[in-house]
Amino acid sequence: MLVRLDGVQASEVHLATTTYLRRRLALVVGGVALTAPFIAEPIRSTTIQISGGDTPAEAEAFAARLRALAHLQH
Repeated sequence: MLVRLDGVQASEVHLATTTYLRRRLALVVGGVALTAPFIAEPIRSTTIQISGGDTPAEAEAFAARLRALAHLQH
Protein backbone atom coordinates (compact mmCIF):
# COMPACT_ATOMS: atom_id res chain seq x y z
CA MET A 1 0.00 0.00 0.00
CA LEU A 2 1.33 3.45 -0.89
CA VAL A 3 0.78 6.43 1.39
CA ARG A 4 1.35 9.95 0.10
CA LEU A 5 2.50 12.59 2.56
CA ASP A 6 2.47 16.36 2.30
CA GLY A 7 5.61 18.34 3.14
CA VAL A 8 4.82 18.69 6.85
CA GLN A 9 3.91 15.02 7.22
CA ALA A 10 7.08 13.98 5.37
CA SER A 11 9.17 16.12 7.73
CA GLU A 12 7.48 14.53 10.76
CA VAL A 13 8.03 11.02 9.39
CA HIS A 14 11.67 11.82 8.69
CA LEU A 15 12.18 13.12 12.24
CA ALA A 16 10.41 10.11 13.78
CA THR A 17 12.31 7.56 11.69
CA THR A 18 15.60 9.29 12.46
CA THR A 19 14.78 9.37 16.18
CA TYR A 20 13.67 5.72 16.27
CA LEU A 21 16.31 4.36 13.91
CA ARG A 22 16.94 0.62 14.38
CA ARG A 23 13.86 0.31 16.60
CA ARG A 24 10.18 -0.39 16.01
CA LEU A 25 7.83 2.52 15.38
CA ALA A 26 4.07 2.04 15.64
CA LEU A 27 1.77 3.28 12.89
CA VAL A 28 -1.26 4.55 14.81
CA VAL A 29 -4.49 5.57 13.09
CA GLY A 30 -7.47 6.66 15.14
CA GLY A 31 -5.79 5.51 18.34
CA VAL A 32 -5.25 1.99 16.99
CA ALA A 33 -1.76 0.62 16.32
CA LEU A 34 -1.93 -1.00 12.88
CA THR A 35 1.65 -2.14 12.59
CA ALA A 36 5.05 -1.53 14.17
CA PRO A 37 7.77 -1.90 11.54
CA PHE A 38 11.50 -1.99 12.26
CA ILE A 39 13.08 1.27 11.06
CA ALA A 40 16.21 0.30 9.12
CA GLU A 41 16.90 3.80 7.77
CA PRO A 42 15.32 7.26 7.96
CA ILE A 43 12.43 7.84 5.56
CA ARG A 44 12.93 10.99 3.48
CA SER A 45 10.25 10.53 0.83
CA THR A 46 6.75 11.97 0.44
CA THR A 47 5.57 8.50 -0.62
CA ILE A 48 6.01 5.52 1.67
CA GLN A 49 5.11 1.89 1.14
CA ILE A 50 3.53 -0.06 3.97
CA SER A 51 3.26 -3.82 3.86
CA GLY A 52 0.43 -5.29 5.86
CA GLY A 53 1.07 -8.99 5.93
CA ASP A 54 2.92 -11.96 4.59
CA THR A 55 0.02 -13.32 2.57
CA PRO A 56 -2.49 -11.65 0.24
CA ALA A 57 -5.26 -12.32 2.80
CA GLU A 58 -3.26 -10.62 5.58
CA ALA A 59 -2.50 -7.66 3.31
CA GLU A 60 -6.17 -7.29 2.41
CA ALA A 61 -7.19 -7.49 6.07
CA PHE A 62 -4.65 -4.76 6.91
CA ALA A 63 -5.94 -2.56 4.07
CA ALA A 64 -9.53 -3.10 5.22
CA ARG A 65 -8.63 -2.01 8.78
CA LEU A 66 -6.89 1.07 7.44
CA ARG A 67 -9.87 1.97 5.20
CA ALA A 68 -12.30 1.48 8.10
CA LEU A 69 -10.25 3.70 10.39
CA ALA A 70 -9.87 6.35 7.70
CA HIS A 71 -13.63 6.31 7.23
CA LEU A 72 -14.11 6.94 10.98
CA GLN A 73 -11.89 10.04 10.75
CA HIS A 74 -14.31 11.78 8.33
